Amino acid sequence: MKKVSINIGGRHIGGSSLAAANGLSPWTSPLELAVRLKTGVTPNVFSEEQIHRMELGTALEPHARNLFTKKTGIKVDMPETGFADDEHPFLVAHLDGICKDAVIELKWSEKGFGEIPIHYKAQACQYMDIMNLKKTWFGVLGPSSFKIFEYKYDPHFHLPLKKGAIAFWEKYVEGGEYPPVDSSHSSGKGLKALYPDDNGDILETNPKMEELLKKRSDLDAPKKELDLINNQIKELLKDNSFYNSEEYGRISYKKTKDSFKWKALSKVDLSKEERVKFIEEKKGTRTLRFQK
Repeated sequence: MKKVSINIGGRHIGGSSLAAANGLSPWTSPLELAVRLKTGVTPNVFSEEQIHRMELGTALEPHARNLFTKKTGIKVDMPETGFADDEHPFLVAHLDGICKDAVIELKWSEKGFGEIPIHYKAQACQYMDIMNLKKTWFGVLGPSSFKIFEYKYDPHFHLPLKKGAIAFWEKYVEGGEYPPVDSSHSSGKGLKALYPDDNGDILETNPKMEELLKKRSDLDAPKKELDLINNQIKELLKDNSFYNSEEYGRISYKKTKDSFKWKALSKVDLSKEERVKFIEEKKGTRTLRFQK
């Protein structure tokens, strides 16, 4: 265990990223994680609601820490640094708290949960492994409750995930490849970060593309499968703008123009310099369209 300085979103695999690297995260796909770690580009754009929830969780953390101590009698210490795995220093731990014999993880949940979600178990296992501890206490704060869960280190669960994260780092971060896309919106954002602009070219006839278009022509396909096919089509197009299929028509994957939106109060009589403050720029984004 080494003490390290950790920047949130930096070039490392933290506890939540362990789940993402193994395809277990409900928020971040392996592709989006690889793009961020390899290029430094952060594809994830949080909505105002997501930002509000994250800020709320941070603001409530001291309260959750106090509730945990009040309920258990266990004093929670706040580490001043992060920690890294001795053999693989890209595996890191950024702890909410620690006590004599356990990791402390504090969570905010609007709906709560009856058992610890798998991505939180992955996070806890990485922290316990790095800190050489065998137990994690979860303190889960909800709108009208505070629940405490005890979770013990499970090597049969964690070691395959650790092995997967190491392989992910070697192949997709230090190597020249990217993970395949999945059906998630996160994968779509990863693709847009990799290929933000189109070049006006037409992709040559591609058997894999024709196979995907055939699958897509099935209107009864479930949404998740359709989202996967659309992401696979974007993956094949890369920075090309078009693909022409004799059987399925023309596909375009072009970037829309940047646009400007007047914020509230923008119609007030202001000088030219003052009006600039009320202009909200919306960057263009690539959009997949199918034409017969």
